[in-house]
Amino acid sequence: MTSLIPDASVIAEAEQLVLSLKGHAGSAADQAKAVRQLDRLRCLLHKGPDALMSQSYPFQLLPALNVLMEFGVFDAVPLEGDTSTKDLAAAVKLDATILSRFLRIVLTQGIFHEKAPGFYEHTPASTIFRADQAASFFRLGTMQFSHWWKVAEYLKTHSAQEAQDATKVPYVWAHGKGPMTYYEAIEEDPVVSDAWHKGMIMIESTQPITGMFPFRSTMRAAVEAEPQRAFVVDVGGGRGNALAAIMKECGGGSYGASMVLQDMPEVLEGKDPVRLDGVQNMPHNFFNVQPVKSRWPP
Repeated sequence: MTSLIPDASVIAEAEQLVLSLKGHAGSAADQAKAVRQLDRLRCLLHKGPDALMSQSYPFQLLPALNVLMEFGVFDAVPLEGDTSTKDLAAAVKLDATILSRFLRIVLTQGIFHEKAPGFYEHTPASTIFRADQAASFFRLGTMQFSHWWKVAEYLKTHSAQEAQDATKVPYVWAHGKGPMTYYEAIEEDPVVSDAWHKGMIMIESTQPITGMFPFRSTMRAAVEAEPQRAFVVDVGGGRGNALAAIMKECGGGSYGASMVLQDMPEVLEGKDPVRLDGVQNMPHNFFNVQPVKSRWPP
C-alpha cells in the first residue's frame, strides 16, 4: 500500500510556495507563479484516490457553473451586499430548492459566500463569472466541450492525415460544419463568435506580457539602431492585446520599428476586424514558414 506520508519533494514544494507568498508584491507575474506552485504542490501531494477524486469533481462543478450562468445568477447577486435564496430564485425564475443545491456545489470552491443561512454575497471567485467580467471566457470553454468529448470517436473514424486537414478537425466534424475551417465555423455563429473573441481578450489580458521580457529597458537602443527589423512579431496573437501592452510599456510606440500581428485571416479580418494603431496585420498560419525574417532578437 502506498504511504500517505508526504515525502521530501512535497515539503520542499510547500516551502517554496510559502517563500513565494511572502515575497508576493501584488503583480500578475507573482500571482501566476504562486498559483503554478500551488498546483504543483497539489499534484505532488495527491495519491491515487486523491487524484481520481480531484479529476472527477469537475463533472459536478462545471454543470453547476453552467446552470448558474445560463440562468443569470452571477449577474443577479448584487455586487454590494447579499441576497436571499428566495429572492434570487424569483429573480432568475428557478426553483429555490434546486438553486440552493447548485449554489452549495460552487460554495466549496469559494464561489459566493453564504453570509448567513440562505443569504449569499459575491466573492472575487464569483464576480469573475458576471457578464460584464469574464462570462465569455467560461462560455468559450463550454462551447468547445462537446467536440473534445467526442475526440475518441473522431480518432476511431478519421485518419491522422484527416486530423491535419483544417476542414476536418474535431470541432468542424462534431458540429457538422464541414467543409469549413475551425475559424470559419466559429465566425458563422454570432453567439459562438462573440464568446470566442471576448474569451480570447480575457485570456490575453491575464497574461503578464510586459513582465516576461525587458522590452523597454534592454531593447530600446538596439531597436532604434536597426528600425528595419520588426520589433515584435506576435504569432497567433488574436486581437493584438499583447502588442498593445508592449507598446504601452514602451511609451506608446515601438521605437520606429514595426509591430506585426499574425493570425488566421478569419481572426484578423472576420466579422469584427482587428485594427490597432501602429500594428501591421499579417494573415499567417503558424504551421507554415515564418515570412518575417528580420526581427528581434536577431
